[in-house]
Amino acid sequence: MNNNKRMKVLEVTMLGHGDRALLLNLDKKEFLFISGKNSGALLTEIKSNKNVEKSMELNKLIEKRLTNA
Repeated sequence: MNNNKRMKVLEVTMLGHGDRALLLNLDKKEFLFISGKNSGALLTEIKSNKNVEKSMELNKLIEKRLTNA
C-alpha cells in the first residue's frame, strides 16, 4: 500500500449558508480552504503562530466571508 500521501484533510468545519472550512496539510505546510456553494473559494497558507499579524488577517478574511454570505 502506498502510504506516502502528500495531502491530508486535518479538519472540516461547516460555517453555515453552504460554506465550509477545511484545514489541510500539504507537503508539511498547513492551508485553510474555504468554499461555498454560492460563492468562490479561498485558499491561504497558515504560517506559524508566532506571526500574529498573519493570524489577524486570516480572522478578518473569515469574518468577511461570513458577513458576505
